[in-house]
Amino acid sequence: LIDQMRELIVSLRLMPGQLLPSTRDFATAYGVSRATAVRVYKDLMVQGYIETIEGRGTFVRRRFSANTSLMGSSASYDIAGGEASPVGRGIDVTAAEPAGGEALFQRRLSGFAGQLMQLKVEPLTAHDFPELNHGCSPSEFLPLQPWKQAMLNSVRHVRPDEIDFGAEPFGYRPLREALRDYLSRSRMIDCRLDNLLVCSSSTFLLHLLGDVLIDPADVIAFPEPGPIYARHTFYSLGANVIPLPVDGEGLTLDVLGQLDQPPKIVYLNSSHQEPLGTCLSLARREAILDWAEQNGVIIIEDDYDAEYRYAGAPLPSLRALSKGENVVYLSSFWRSLYPLVNVSYMVLPAALVAVFTQAWHLTQHAFHTHFPFIDQKALTELLNKGEYERHLHKNQTLFANRWRSCVHQMTVHFGKTAKLASESGPYHLLVQFLGGSTEEQLLKAAQQAGLAILPAHSYYAAGSPPCTFLLPFAYLNEDELAERIKRFRSLLV
Repeated sequence: LIDQMRELIVSLRLMPGQLLPSTRDFATAYGVSRATAVRVYKDLMVQGYIETIEGRGTFVRRRFSANTSLMGSSASYDIAGGEASPVGRGIDVTAAEPAGGEALFQRRLSGFAGQLMQLKVEPLTAHDFPELNHGCSPSEFLPLQPWKQAMLNSVRHVRPDEIDFGAEPFGYRPLREALRDYLSRSRMIDCRLDNLLVCSSSTFLLHLLGDVLIDPADVIAFPEPGPIYARHTFYSLGANVIPLPVDGEGLTLDVLGQLDQPPKIVYLNSSHQEPLGTCLSLARREAILDWAEQNGVIIIEDDYDAEYRYAGAPLPSLRALSKGENVVYLSSFWRSLYPLVNVSYMVLPAALVAVFTQAWHLTQHAFHTHFPFIDQKALTELLNKGEYERHLHKNQTLFANRWRSCVHQMTVHFGKTAKLASESGPYHLLVQFLGGSTEEQLLKAAQQAGLAILPAHSYYAAGSPPCTFLLPFAYLNEDELAERIKRFRSLLV
């Protein structure tokens, strides 16, 4: 039983953080005594595979010991091949044969399901590691007090007539008004209220946009490397994703000129190209806009990473610079406010307003503009009173200092044996180690030094450079960064 449970955990059939049955239920399910079940759990706990949280239960461990670490795992989901499924998390240590109905359902699956079954999906990303706070702002730097005050004010002053806001297809109107004003101040975007859609999910809008714009085999130009979730979204829709190289100015256009015909869509991150951190230069923005307008190409500007920039002045968004109606602007509060609140938004070209309104009327039950009213009212207050921008301004200096400290310490201790990205994302720095150590050695040394590093291969469609990692810096102060980077280097000698 111990061996089988360990295999399920290592192969990710049991996912990090997954709740396990009680020892009593485990014993009943597999026909053993409770003492045997207790011993199974105890041994797995000693080996570092599971953990017990008092008052909550027993879970597959999220942070593994050096002997059981999955951080460098290259395991992939392959639904058709019988590997772990991200939705199939039932526990079955008996290795049973597929159910008799499986063949029936495989014959009845849609083309979309067939596409999903062919995909290889990396299961481990930043959200799997609690110390990284799901890839968002460190918890201690969230605007907790202003948010609590805004929530209290929203509850105290709520009127019954305010609660019924379901007639607004694109979300709570006061929140959209506050967002429109914020976008004008921060991103130089002037838009009509009817073109601004607010949503409760950071990924739903991109999925919905893909459903509206993309047919199977449509060509999508996509940065290489680029965001994992966006690439998987386009793959799942059957798009032909063409990689575009990224240089010191951001996305390049050279490959586009070699195509037989222009792509239908160009997807890009304008503020921080993930994971390199590169900001799209003003000259490159203007060149991409001119080319897209001349060739009738749609631009999806996913600007979810726009809050913090540590080098150079902020630049206007492509939506602000655009002369035509071919730019769809996406952004969210994911990086800056999650898990207090999870809100994303989209500025639509006028030509798409009607189809998105129709989508809302047909799928109101699933449309994510319906999320808790108090949350929407509190976020509205945070924006209108300037608390959100004060929060960003305060953290900007703090995180910038930590980024500079990280660059300095890496340069001092690694020198030319580490190639650092010239810019960074809000909370991480991309590093390629050139000193001859293997990825496994680097991961083990970093873990022993208390330094979380994440393999970057998931961001690359055509294969990442060897020994390339994301090095998060925002969750450690300058002294802690210096101590842990120094120890990390000493463990590699």
